[in-house]
Amino acid sequence: MKSNSLNIDLEVYTGPFDVLLRLIEKQKVDIYDIKIEDITSPYMEAINEMDIPLGQLSEFIYISSILLYIKSSKLMPKDKNDTVEEDFISYLIEYKKIKSVEDDLKILENEAKSYYTKYQEDLSKYKSKYEIISKDVNILKNEFTKLIRAYKNEKIEKPDLIKSIKRLDVNDYIKKIRNTLKFTKSIRLNKITDKIKSKDACIGTFLALLELVRLKEIYLEEEKINEFLIVKRDKNE
Repeated sequence: MKSNSLNIDLEVYTGPFDVLLRLIEKQKVDIYDIKIEDITSPYMEAINEMDIPLGQLSEFIYISSILLYIKSSKLMPKDKNDTVEEDFISYLIEYKKIKSVEDDLKILENEAKSYYTKYQEDLSKYKSKYEIISKDVNILKNEFTKLIRAYKNEKIEKPDLIKSIKRLDVNDYIKKIRNTLKFTKSIRLNKITDKIKSKDACIGTFLALLELVRLKEIYLEEEKINEFLIVKRDKNE
């Protein structure tokens, strides 16, 4: 009578070693400690229950013969030159390692199917714009850092400074700069900074220029060493 303790699905168990690994797993035994004689009978029962395709039948029969040989050899004195059991277990261990990697790859493959991929686009046309903006921000930061130091002795308590910044309407400073550039393509940066007479005005002008750079309405151009022009961008740029 055939045992019903193990159901074999050929979609999962594609070969005799897959069946053996499943049997070892069922017995909760470390593969390095497995005794071939303990899995021989369960293996024979399992393949008797399987509807094995003719193309694979020879593989299962071949492994059966090896298992039976190893089991029967236990009944006789050990031959030191007989390494069939050691070789078989070594092969089984290597097969388990390969299957483990295969399972990991299948998981990665299934995860990859949930992502949409496309070819790398040419981003060079955007790169130059970002580089320009970054350059402009650095120029403004350096110039206004020097300028703000001129007001380091201006005594403004921290709470008052915060209130004054809140009162600043950056839009007013933006309008002034836009009006200045309305009839000219460019203006020297120091023409604007020279008119700054307070720390509040310094902060407001700095924020306004940063916003215009962000909006891509202006960019900074070095005219001479440490002398910069504020240049109005064309609308088509």
